[in-house]
Amino acid sequence: MNLPLSTVAAAALAAWSFAPLAVIAEPASVRAPVACAGPIGPPSCGADVALQQIEQKAAAARALFSGCAKTPGGKPCPNLAVDHNICSKNDPAYYVWAPAALYSKGADALRDLLDRARTGVVSGGAQIIESADSSAAERHLALCRVRVIAGAAGPPQDCVTVAVKTKSGAWLRGGYDQATCLEGASTRLSSGIDISFVVKTNLNVTVFTASLQKMLENRLQLETKVEYSTDRANQVLAASVTGTGGLRNSTILDSGWRESFDFDGWVSTTSAAHEIKVRGVIKPLVTREAVGTLTSYEGTNDQQRAQYASALNADVDASIKAVCANYVRLDDWNISCD
Repeated sequence: MNLPLSTVAAAALAAWSFAPLAVIAEPASVRAPVACAGPIGPPSCGADVALQQIEQKAAAARALFSGCAKTPGGKPCPNLAVDHNICSKNDPAYYVWAPAALYSKGADALRDLLDRARTGVVSGGAQIIESADSSAAERHLALCRVRVIAGAAGPPQDCVTVAVKTKSGAWLRGGYDQATCLEGASTRLSSGIDISFVVKTNLNVTVFTASLQKMLENRLQLETKVEYSTDRANQVLAASVTGTGGLRNSTILDSGWRESFDFDGWVSTTSAAHEIKVRGVIKPLVTREAVGTLTSYEGTNDQQRAQYASALNADVDASIKAVCANYVRLDDWNISCD
């Protein structure tokens, strides 16, 4: 006999000191920073949640689950929010946190999260990883955004904790999905490495875009995608060039390091006549050469950022020079190209 959801929730509430769910908790295959100090950090930085905060919100969740039922006119039960961010929110305080046993199919959701963390699979542009701050006694699983181009998956970005598992229990993130989201998305700046040039030239946007794309594919071994913006006369005014590279041995850093990064590039006309701006940003995560199956990402240090900046500067500059019959570097940012 299938019991109403309110009955299931009531039974779980009655046994608030529940035994740990019988789930297999094998190690995750990917770890990365989630909670980062300061407004700027590695691209994986997003939002973590403290166990004390979860326990406080779980106590308040009793009233939300008590007597709830998914019936017309009835009080709705909180829904699981472990595979998506409601209204793009990543603030833990925005969500309901409750023991997995209180949610309909909470145990199944927990097993799925642990399995996705174990395999590191990327699905629907998302990946479940384990926070770099996790311990054997307290595991934090985070939902991350991952760029995928032509089958190549980049590093985890904007990671947000959606589950916490300890030896005594497991808590899952939930909430109430909104038909209309009234507020903008929560955002966090990431430590991208930014290179920019202004080119004085009679050549057009498409010429520099094609050369930049070729460099990304041949020199940096990225999968790429290009999108153009045109005016009413169908003249190209700007192009965005995105690229991504899966985990591989770094050709930029010292021996023993591996890397994965996304590239965001823009080629556009400026307000000045015969002038084009070429800009590129990369957002790397790095890891020591893998031990076993674990990939433990970390942000770049100052020396590594300098190495990436120098390499990106040289590569973007070379892509511009490649299409110029007469190339003159005027200063650090300005180029003459005939």
